Amino acid sequence: MKISFFVLIFFIICPGFCANITTVNFETILKALGLSRSVRICVDPFINVLHDSFETESPINDLPIICNSYNNTKKCFREHNAASDVKIFNIATSGVNNLCTQKWPFLEKNWECLVKHSGYKAKACDAKCNMLQSLADLSHDQQVAFWAESGGNIIKMLTKLGDICSAARCFLPCYRDQLNQSCKRAGGMIVDGLLKPFYQLANFVKNSGPLVQQFLAVNMPPTCRFLTNETLLKNIRKGESD
Repeated sequence: MKISFFVLIFFIICPGFCANITTVNFETILKALGLSRSVRICVDPFINVLHDSFETESPINDLPIICNSYNNTKKCFREHNAASDVKIFNIATSGVNNLCTQKWPFLEKNWECLVKHSGYKAKACDAKCNMLQSLADLSHDQQVAFWAESGGNIIKMLTKLGDICSAARCFLPCYRDQLNQSCKRAGGMIVDGLLKPFYQLANFVKNSGPLVQQFLAVNMPPTCRFLTNETLLKNIRKGESD
């Protein structure tokens, strides 16, 4: 069950639009997920590009570099014949794909405004919602560190995501509204892009059998369940019922 990977890739990408991320140990998180060698070979360079971009004052200015690295990661999966892995990666990063393709003309048109405002707006929301701190806490959790050194446990990692999900539930509407104030519609457009993977996840859960639904009921923290609820996802995107 790769929902943990699915969720964590999103939460690794999401802070790219916010603040300093040096306190997050991505290596521990990736090792704790127990990803295969082929996945790590392809994903690690992409994560490194994200990490480097996150340390700048305006990470969105590096979006062209992120998009290029994203395309290289997909190419790497194809070269390693990792068909099942690339499928999961494509779904988990469909938000990046959406920003780099369908939403690119909008972003390009509003580039000057986004570069000027996106960084400090996101930092303000992170200060309110503790998005990065929740990621940092996860990466330094003793059990997570143990799983990282023991080959990983992707199912148990899912049970650890409660605080991160709470932070995301706070951060996403905050960022949407804050950025919309300075760059018309931009906050909603970016948040919609970031949420793309979870529209697919929500549809998958809705159409799945009782085994998957029971697994999620047992293992997914209640604070994460909005990520599998299409109505709640749409509300976050549109700004309804926050």
